[in-house]
Amino acid sequence: MSEFNLKLEHAKASQRKIYAAVAGGLALSGLLVIAFIAHSNGTSIIVKPDDASKIAKIKVIDGIGLAVSRVVYSLTGEAKIAVSADGFKSESKTLAAENKGGNLVVTLSELPGRLIATTTPKNDLSRWSLDGQRVAIASRLDKKLPSGTYKLEVDSKYFEIVGRSIQIQRG
Repeated sequence: MSEFNLKLEHAKASQRKIYAAVAGGLALSGLLVIAFIAHSNGTSIIVKPDDASKIAKIKVIDGIGLAVSRVVYSLTGEAKIAVSADGFKSESKTLAAENKGGNLVVTLSELPGRLIATTTPKNDLSRWSLDGQRVAIASRLDKKLPSGTYKLEVDSKYFEIVGRSIQIQRG
């Protein structure tokens, strides 16, 4: 091989090294910029109460952003998120510019449970009481209630008073 061809091959190899170094530097710079944006724009979402926090789902519903675990990364001025959990009412919040990089507390409220009770035989004059308070006079009781334990009583002039302790679950 001539001296000219050797120098040409050496120049090509040197040029490839320079291109590889520049490409690697650009890729590393890009990753650092993305990491900085993600770190500085990540808003931690704190879901209350603790029951809801364990099962909460967070989605970006408006704007350009990404929800990862309990952190929302927004690339637009304002992003809107939806926080949901089974048995709780969903909430939507807008991430304002001043919240970026900080914490946002979202409090979900429990959905009421439903109590359905009937008398057999059907008696439209049955008097229904929950925790000693009259709630209906009908053969059927259909009521939404917050979760908890209640004392249900049904009274009719034709039958004995029947009382039960009942547990209402949320949602």
